[in-house]
Amino acid sequence: LDLPGAAHVFTLRTAADVAPLQADIVRTRSLLVIGGGLIGCEAAAAARSLGAEVTVLEAASAPLNRIAPAAISQMYRDLHADNGVTMHTDVAVTGLEKLADGTVLATSEDGRSWSAGTVLMSVGSVANTELGADLGLETASGILVDAGMRTSRPNIYAAGDVAEVPNSVLGGTYRSEHWNGAVDQATRAARSILGLDVGALDVPWGWSMQHGVNLQFAGWTDAHDEYVVVRGSIESRRFTACAVRGDRLVGAIGVGHPKDIRQVRTLIASADPVDRNSLEEGWLDRPHAVVR
Repeated sequence: LDLPGAAHVFTLRTAADVAPLQADIVRTRSLLVIGGGLIGCEAAAAARSLGAEVTVLEAASAPLNRIAPAAISQMYRDLHADNGVTMHTDVAVTGLEKLADGTVLATSEDGRSWSAGTVLMSVGSVANTELGADLGLETASGILVDAGMRTSRPNIYAAGDVAEVPNSVLGGTYRSEHWNGAVDQATRAARSILGLDVGALDVPWGWSMQHGVNLQFAGWTDAHDEYVVVRGSIESRRFTACAVRGDRLVGAIGVGHPKDIRQVRTLIASADPVDRNSLEEGWLDRPHAVVR
């Protein structure tokens, strides 16, 4: 965010950013997080483990709204509350000010304010495509590549957050902003350079650990997809939910059942149609859904 006073806050973009942020949290014992996405929520949980007082301000109506439907977002909001994190949603931060006592004051569009000794801004990222554009590479929200991380010009490759890869299942392109995707893409780029086969791109997958609860998610989802719980319950904080778009399985999200997420990734990649009415508890255990 381009805000007045933004120079007084921390960001998390590289591993080198972690140590100074952690040291400041230990020193001030209070953290204000602007942004309730994956990184913001993970940072909030980590700061609580250090004994800091933590507040999260999220512009949307729920945390983790890019990857989770409303019921799961609410589960995570409750999880953070149970662990001492104060979370406010529908907050548009408009200014930051360093006060005389060393704390930073954040003000919102509706006149509310919060202060903390340490402030982390975690509101998403924009890919650095300038180098690609200067080289004449095709770009969109990132640098466009194929399954081998080859750009539109010979002998130039891109991988990681900046790479915009083809969606072989649903069509179009997307950027993976999870470290797991960057590792896979780096391997693909290396194989391409060596002239080795790279195969089809995997269905994207990621995970997040917050307050000891391991969330896993896979596929490509948006706010219009329907989620159906096929194992456990969201209330128990141990579940698997599948995301459906028409007759297509497009994603999954869950806690406590990593094998399910691996299985759903394979089912998504198959692009086989699914009957929405058949999705229920035990669906993944039926013969037609078992990946062998």
